Amino acid sequence: MLGKKGSTTRAFVASPLRRRRRRSAMILLELVALVAIIASIMSLSAVVMLQAFRAHSEALKHLRQTEQLQQLVQRWRQDVHAAAQVELLQGDLLEHEWSRDAVLAGEIPNGEEHDDGAVSRVAFLQLTDPTNSKQITYHQTRNGLLRELREGAALVATEQWTLPESGHILFSIDESGRRTVVTARLEYAPASPLTTIEWIACAEAPNE
Repeated sequence: MLGKKGSTTRAFVASPLRRRRRRSAMILLELVALVAIIASIMSLSAVVMLQAFRAHSEALKHLRQTEQLQQLVQRWRQDVHAAAQVELLQGDLLEHEWSRDAVLAGEIPNGEEHDDGAVSRVAFLQLTDPTNSKQITYHQTRNGLLRELREGAALVATEQWTLPESGHILFSIDESGRRTVVTARLEYAPASPLTTIEWIACAEAPNE
């Protein structure tokens, strides 16, 4: 009887210990699962925040480019309106930049193959004021669109506008009407999601 009683007592004492161990094991598993869930949520939050920062950066970049284009269009229209003579000078752009003076001097042959670099067409829009003392040229470079103001042979001022990626400007002149109409067309690569934009301005002086 005594032996049986002692055995029952030991079993009674061991049972709560096993329950505590099981409870501790369950709590540990729950903590591990909770930590894994929190880590997943933090990783997902980091991805969402990174995407939000990228979207914000792209939006700011687009806003700055839009503001630059608005300034460019405003200045370009003012220059065209004030011009008495409008000309298009055609040239080639090689690996290095060619200046307006090189085009006028005939240093850039049109339509010829060059061994020192790839050739791309470039148009210099030249605007002359009524007094024939000032000339303004617009042409595209690898860094954007360049505006140069000259008084006689002296270069007085330059301005550079950055164009959107893969964007390039084409100029055209229509002298069939009473006034010369100048068109600037901003085009993009075929794969670009951006659409073509056109600006039109008329020279102040009537055609003869």
